[in-house]
Amino acid sequence: MANSSLPSPLKLTPMRLRGNDGRENGNDRREAGNDGRDTGNGKHLPPWRRVIHKSFISVMILFIAGCAVVPGVIQESISSFDGAKEIAMEPAFVCREGARTTCYIRLGLFKRSTMNPESVMLLAVVDGANPISEGESLHFDMDGEIVSFASIDGKTRYGIGTGPHTTGTTFCKPSQGCSVKRYMVDQSFLKRLITAHRAAVRVSLKKGYVQGELMKKGETMALPAFRQFYTRVYGPVE
Repeated sequence: MANSSLPSPLKLTPMRLRGNDGRENGNDRREAGNDGRDTGNGKHLPPWRRVIHKSFISVMILFIAGCAVVPGVIQESISSFDGAKEIAMEPAFVCREGARTTCYIRLGLFKRSTMNPESVMLLAVVDGANPISEGESLHFDMDGEIVSFASIDGKTRYGIGTGPHTTGTTFCKPSQGCSVKRYMVDQSFLKRLITAHRAAVRVSLKKGYVQGELMKKGETMALPAFRQFYTRVYGPVE
């Protein structure tokens, strides 16, 4: 606890220095915080140094942002093992209808040149340690048409890890984890999905389910990223 008997710190008035010609030199004035130290906000710097100061901060922000995982980002690579071309879309968000900040599902895509030309791997990621049910557990509603898929995985995986099926990053929060299963879909399904007027998805869990609407706009949303992925693999949607 602070001692109330201590005197309050003195408030100092910055001195203004005079040059040899007797004029005040404002370039040497520095702002001080309550503790008398330089605030470090760059206002005391001359104009040319302020530009450098702001540029340095901007570069650091971009560097930090580049290290973060960006949902929906698409990357292409060549396998060092067999030379196959691989393209992966980092799982992007599917949010509850009318609640863009409540997103329990993420969907990603992966394609390899050695796969069947029509086939695409789809990753379904659910927040938390929630086992995904067996059998047909991934369901899409496209303008009232229901299409369901069974996973190629026997058991739920509780993490993505690194590998060609993602852009090479892990993104499940350690505090809550995630539940993952993979599914095989095809070109015709993807085209139907990205051209639907309304589309929604449901993932069946062993206890209940989670669902969301595939929104047409948003840089981190699944549907816009699906469109970009389709164009990269199959060309523009006709």
